Amino acid sequence: MGNLLADAVKALIGVGSGFIASLSTLQLKEILQCRSKIGVFENMKIRLQSLSEGRSGSDPEEQEKMKELLWKIIEKTATG
Repeated sequence: MGNLLADAVKALIGVGSGFIASLSTLQLKEILQCRSKIGVFENMKIRLQSLSEGRSGSDPEEQEKMKELLWKIIEKTATG
């Protein structure tokens, strides 16, 4: 019975160690960086919507520049 309990404790410690090791591979810096990028994209989306709807002094040149910038970002993201 004592051996069974010791083996169970060893197994639990092994699983717990694996869990802790997997957490250390999580890159918090990358997550925060992605979060800030999402905020930028949300702001660009709102600005493009307001430009396309003719609100806030619609400037076709600004709208075109923003679209070009977004396509460059998409291309860079897709191609790595």
